[in-house]
Amino acid sequence: MRHVTAQHPNRTGHAPETMDFSEFLAWRQEVLAEEPDVSPMCETRIARACTSLRPRLQEDAVDSKIHRCHLARRWCELRGVPMTHERAALVCQGVRHALGLMFELYAAQGLRVGLPLDVYPVYWRIASQAGLQASGFSTFLACGLSGIFRQAAEAQWSVLLLPSPFKLQGRAWNVQETDDALRWLAGDPARRLILDGVYSFGRPLDPLVRRLIETDQVLYLDSLSKGWLHELVLGVAVVPMQDKDRYAPIFQRLPASQDALGQAAQLLWQHGDFPALLVQQLDTWRTALLHRLRSAGLQPLPATQGYLVRVRGGVTELLKTGRILALPASVFGCDTLGWSIASALPDGDGATR
Repeated sequence: MRHVTAQHPNRTGHAPETMDFSEFLAWRQEVLAEEPDVSPMCETRIARACTSLRPRLQEDAVDSKIHRCHLARRWCELRGVPMTHERAALVCQGVRHALGLMFELYAAQGLRVGLPLDVYPVYWRIASQAGLQASGFSTFLACGLSGIFRQAAEAQWSVLLLPSPFKLQGRAWNVQETDDALRWLAGDPARRLILDGVYSFGRPLDPLVRRLIETDQVLYLDSLSKGWLHELVLGVAVVPMQDKDRYAPIFQRLPASQDALGQAAQLLWQHGDFPALLVQQLDTWRTALLHRLRSAGLQPLPATQGYLVRVRGGVTELLKTGRILALPASVFGCDTLGWSIASALPDGDGATR
């Protein structure tokens, strides 16, 4: 178990297999300049990669004041949030913004929090900025939730953060994993599970996710950045009803931008069906990526959601044998060598969430 107050603990060097994201971007430019026959499969910023698909917004399309509660209710309607928790949906700027507010609260209360080391390094930056001392756990290559929940129980973590669906594994939680979570939550009514839901891409909530929310011990976070391809417009945190009075003041004290709320209103009412179209396109791109990787003699692992695919072999090996430029797993915080992450998104200039 690792404890962190300053930065993500996995930075180990500058070789291609251990680069962080900024190092990878510089290396990417060098590789593409020197080897123009290489196929880049390393785009991670979906809003930029899918600019041609992104819903167009009209200026001054909303001529009346927009209230955050109306947007939260509409978002819950589209996502299929249990009716028991619609009143506990709090609006913010996005998942990072929500985590910043929550981490500050946890730091002030001295709570023990567990964060994944190898999903999104920015989690750790947010924790550091909030003054939160967090403990790390690994989820890569396979995400063994039973072991993670056992570790959480032994370490007496009060709060655990996990992605739903799994970002790098490209799949939803299964029944066994959900049952593991339910058992951990049932072990102590004070325990809370935070689910980062941005990689659901605006889909209606999986029945298993709904089941977790209904425990009233789960916080579900999402935004319009992935499912609607518009960043920093709207985020939503569905908190336990029993905790609403704890979280509502820190969310509601923030000033609301009518421009951003108006954009969110357009997306949610005029483009409510867009996430389904986006998911269909991502499925097509991911299927093509898997076929191309296998045709190049590489060994990708199965993925049924999203745009990221795990591939056996380090980035230099893939570059040499398949003429493919993928992401080293280290850019996501992974310290497992011998694996890369390929992206199905059209190539842009490289950036990450």
